[in-house]
Amino acid sequence: MPLIFKPGLRYTVRQTYTAGQAPGMSQQRGRQTLNVFVQALEGQRVVVELRHDAVVRGMLQEVDSEMNLTLVDVTCRPLEGKAQQMEFLYVKGRHVRYIHFSGSVNAATLVEDKRGRAKQALGNQTDEAGDIHQRRWGVEP
Repeated sequence: MPLIFKPGLRYTVRQTYTAGQAPGMSQQRGRQTLNVFVQALEGQRVVVELRHDAVVRGMLQEVDSEMNLTLVDVTCRPLEGKAQQMEFLYVKGRHVRYIHFSGSVNAATLVEDKRGRAKQALGNQTDEAGDIHQRRWGVEP
C-alpha cells in the first residue's frame, strides 16, 4: 500500500521495535518503515525539531537506518539563546522529535523513487555477487 503524505501536516517519525528486534533489523522491515521517507528527503532543506526544544534548519545530507541525520549549511536555534551557524551537524535519531519539509515536495513520488533506487542497488549487488561466485568456482559468466 503506497504511503500518502499531505503538505502542511506534521508527521512524527518514531522508531519502535517489537520483542526480539534490535536496531540491526532486517532490510525488508527497514524498507517498510517511515525511515524510507526521511531517507528520500536527502538533498532537501528541512527543519528538525529536537527533543530538547532546539530547532535545526539545514540541508539533509544523509540518513542512516537508525535515523541519525547528517545536515550541512545548518542554523541551530536553542530554546533560549542565539542561533548558531554551522557547516555540518550530526543528530542522533533518538533526539529527533519532528522533521518538517517543504510543502512543494511530492512525498509519494519521493518514496517511490527511493524504493526504486534501493531495489536497483540491491539487484546490482546480487548480480555482482553472482558474477564473483561464478569466477571463484571457475564457471564462465
